[in-house]
Amino acid sequence: MGGQVTIVSRNTEKCAAVAAATAADSGTPVEYIAADLSTIAGISHAAADFQKKQDRLHVLVNNAGGFFNKRTLTADALNILLP
Repeated sequence: MGGQVTIVSRNTEKCAAVAAATAADSGTPVEYIAADLSTIAGISHAAADFQKKQDRLHVLVNNAGGFFNKRTLTADALNILLP
């Protein structure tokens, strides 16, 4: 429908592969940003990288899932659960 798609993932290689496959399927360029969104620095990096490439964001789709049973802290001392 003419929208610009940008994929964000922490794994550069997987992110690039998904972006390329999506672009091939849709016939539309797909950008990607590799960033670890479990840290404030990673979130800031992703936001800054996005702002360098785009002037606005119309739709945001978040997709994450997992089963975690071990409590730990992120690099920013936030509580998370790990598998």
